[in-house]
Amino acid sequence: MLKKFFIFFFFITFSLNNSISEEIKIVYVDIDKIINFSTVGKDIIKKLEIKKKKKKTKNDGLQKKLIEKEKTIILQKNITSKNDFDIKVADLKKEIALYKSDTLKSQNDINKKKIESTNKILNVLKEILSEYSSNNSITLIMKKNNIVIGKTELDITNEIMDIINKKIKTIKLD
Repeated sequence: MLKKFFIFFFFITFSLNNSISEEIKIVYVDIDKIINFSTVGKDIIKKLEIKKKKKKTKNDGLQKKLIEKEKTIILQKNITSKNDFDIKVADLKKEIALYKSDTLKSQNDINKKKIESTNKILNVLKEILSEYSSNNSITLIMKKNNIVIGKTELDITNEIMDIINKKIKTIKLD
């Protein structure tokens, strides 16, 4: 009797699992690809690269001036008094510290802008994925980097990329 009960229980459990798994639709999306290769993602990358180049050009000019000033101070070491030399060295150190602080601040600013713009893309992407899952009766959407192996038919990245390219072209960086 107990044996028949276990067989019956196993049969019921197995049949319920099959019917449940047929109702679940799981897909995955490559979010990194969308962020880096969508129209808006490419636009953001381009804008940030322009900002980086401008800052680098400015910083390179300041760095050259500081190097020249250092050379001048070193050449004047034997000509000027020790007190004047020490004052010039202290001023140079202040300028170098300001230069380093400025450089770090501009790098942090660019990183902050990248994070903010990526978050804006992710918010739009979240809306798109929500709507897409509702329209296509999808139960679960996973990130591609969390998948070990998956059928390529389950990858909806290109479809989502087309939708996001139509929905948003650019994001304003402050």
